[in-house]
Amino acid sequence: MRVDTRWQKLIFPFMAIAIFGCSSGGGDDGVTPPIAHPPTVEITQGPPATINPDDDANFVWQGDDEDGDLAGYFIKLDGSFQTTSATAITYSNLTPGTNYVFYVFAVDSGGLHSDTASWAFAVAEPPSEITLGLAGIGVTDEDGDAFWTEYQIRWCPQFSTGATTSLRLVYVLQTTFGSNPEIMDSTNLFSRDPGATDTLDFLIPPQTKNYYDIRAELHDADGAILVDIPYDSIASLTEIGLEDLDGFHAWFDDAWTDNAVDTLPPSGYYESIDLWWDVDAYPDAGRVKVVVYERNSAGEESNFFESQLYDVAGFSSNDVFGLGITAGTTIDAYDYRLKLLDQQNTLLDEINYGDDPDLMDIPLGIGTGFQPHNEPQMISSKP
Repeated sequence: MRVDTRWQKLIFPFMAIAIFGCSSGGGDDGVTPPIAHPPTVEITQGPPATINPDDDANFVWQGDDEDGDLAGYFIKLDGSFQTTSATAITYSNLTPGTNYVFYVFAVDSGGLHSDTASWAFAVAEPPSEITLGLAGIGVTDEDGDAFWTEYQIRWCPQFSTGATTSLRLVYVLQTTFGSNPEIMDSTNLFSRDPGATDTLDFLIPPQTKNYYDIRAELHDADGAILVDIPYDSIASLTEIGLEDLDGFHAWFDDAWTDNAVDTLPPSGYYESIDLWWDVDAYPDAGRVKVVVYERNSAGEESNFFESQLYDVAGFSSNDVFGLGITAGTTIDAYDYRLKLLDQQNTLLDEINYGDDPDLMDIPLGIGTGFQPHNEPQMISSKP
């Protein structure tokens, strides 16, 4: 045990007290000595009933003497009383699992002393049998591509004995593929009581889109590792798809027409065609729409069609959308251009007139017995 104070040895003189009685003559000219009052002392600050093994025990006290001749104090925590003129002391390096009582009394210059004030407290045993339960829980997959935009670690530190202890969870991310450096972060310090079994959730901050493995450590307030859980030891923390949903790139992979239907005279004209497009997106999925423009041989353009919003993700031929285009009132040849927009109408990509031969010089006309395509025909779309 270390004591942080300055000790001063108090020398209390022994005072001979002369008692003056009445004169032998029986007169009343004797002197009555003044009444001396003992000092008082009060402990104004001390530690809680139980402290952690690494904590200090701080005491503050206050003395008073009605006669104004307070000389000092006697204090002790263990061992013998010692003298001091201070009114505060700190005890460090206390023994775990020990009950302590701090004592203090005041003395004045006449040798009178106060009643003894005391303060009891205990130093807890350090935590023992520490365990750490961990699980990974995906929170949000906004774009439906099996990558989590938010991911949380559910942790449950437990120990059977000891005092309330400050702990923190330290987690480390390592990309599953490649040799990228580890990413380390931690929770704030958390006070944990012995026997507590409730679970805690910590949300991992957004990361660059990738697959990650997670390992974890349980630290005390001094940074000592209490529990270490390595990579690949918990399935839910292995190969976690994480992403920062910060936008996406999308583009036309292909566009084409299906003209092998409803031929009209003169040869090669169609009363309707089907127009298709395939859109790819990276790194995140998103919602897009396509605006179709039609231009006849005279160069007259019209905004022909705007699709509904539909979901696209990754490189896939499943992201195909189609619509039926009916012939105009006159036989003519038409070109098409396409604009790809996100749901905020930001332009992502476009196919201009003449950029794709499959969308050029499409001959259309009116035929008898025509059954129009009233609604766009969806081939594949994610919900």
